Amino acid sequence: MSVPAVDPGTSPRGPRRIDGRLDHLVLATPRLEQSVREFATRSGVAPVPGGRHLGVGTRNYLVGLGPGRYLEILGPDVAHPPDSSAPMPFGIDQLERPKLAAWSIRSSDLRAATRAALSAGADLGPIRYMSRRGHDGTALEWQVAYPLRPPLDGLVPFVIDWGISPHPSMGDLPTVELVELRGSHPEPAKVLRVLEALEVTLTLTTGPARLEVDLRTPYGTLTLS
Repeated sequence: MSVPAVDPGTSPRGPRRIDGRLDHLVLATPRLEQSVREFATRSGVAPVPGGRHLGVGTRNYLVGLGPGRYLEILGPDVAHPPDSSAPMPFGIDQLERPKLAAWSIRSSDLRAATRAALSAGADLGPIRYMSRRGHDGTALEWQVAYPLRPPLDGLVPFVIDWGISPHPSMGDLPTVELVELRGSHPEPAKVLRVLEALEVTLTLTTGPARLEVDLRTPYGTLTLS
């Protein structure tokens, strides 16, 4: 049983809210195509191909979560392996099953965000410049700060800046409703310290490290963790 912790994302008189800077969620998986089929079977919504991250060795499928938000199902790109022997992002090469591994927030100043997180005890890693082609051929370029192994078990968000690129949630994505994003951690005070430094909120309890989301789909509520 989890014990409630101080929660900056919950009002005692109202419903839990989702942080307005939420950009996307990452469902990491060691078997991409299988996970995409399973999501479609469980939700009634078929994710669409996103694109390849050449050099990194990953590719993704996307599902919209409403304006400015989406779910990324991320796994190995078996046709285009990584350029180096470095670990794959979000521990994909170590996973045995799909895992809601991370969440991200938008920031127009990645350097300031990474400094704020570091001052609170979390290293968000270097700022990387990345690009890919969307499923419709649109070129996407962005900056992102994320470590290969997310700090505090993925409860701390990584930060992303899409610049002038169109946001991946724009266009003709299939969509489900994001109902609630929440987490638990054995040391929630450490997580809260970083969240406060980043000025973001997350419903948080004390318990085993876990990130969890409820999605409202044509087949009912789907919970991913």
